[in-house]
Amino acid sequence: MTNNPIPSAPQPYKFTPDLQRLSLEVVAETGNRQAACDAVKINVSTFNRLLRKDPTFKQCFEVARARYVAKLESLAMDLAKGTIHTKPGPGGVMYDEVKYHPTVLLHLLKVNAPDKHGDKKTINHNHTTTQQIGLDQLSQEQRDQLQAIILSQLEPADTIDVKVLDSDPTPEVESEDARPTDEPPADLS
Repeated sequence: MTNNPIPSAPQPYKFTPDLQRLSLEVVAETGNRQAACDAVKINVSTFNRLLRKDPTFKQCFEVARARYVAKLESLAMDLAKGTIHTKPGPGGVMYDEVKYHPTVLLHLLKVNAPDKHGDKKTINHNHTTTQQIGLDQLSQEQRDQLQAIILSQLEPADTIDVKVLDSDPTPEVESEDARPTDEPPADLS
């Protein structure tokens, strides 16, 4: 017999309302779901499952994310206003210089006035399709129906050019004899 203790099965971790609140505070501060899960020692899948199943938790999560975005916007506005740098001038006199951050300014303009300052997106789409229809496989009734459909979609024309085709598809054969084919040929012997 060994004196090694038998490890007991770990107890399932409960994501209590207090821990949910703490995780949402971390989301509001960092904007990071993984950091929130690490703070309360749960798996991200547990967090995501609760987001899917509990509408109240989901709503609180969205509020926490909105708080984080508002914090970022405030920081961006502070950067866009510029930062003051004290520099030595001629004769050792110190002066303040404001340094603006053009990238942040442009981004804020794009977000807040996208019609005027946003990226213009133009999409050109050309599509050409050529397709053949095997009318030879249609019955005469189907051809008549198709013709009626096509004609119903066309605008009426002022004039119609019609070429009448011979219904007999056999070509005429010319012979040296100009007599009608009904008469027997004359005996030349």
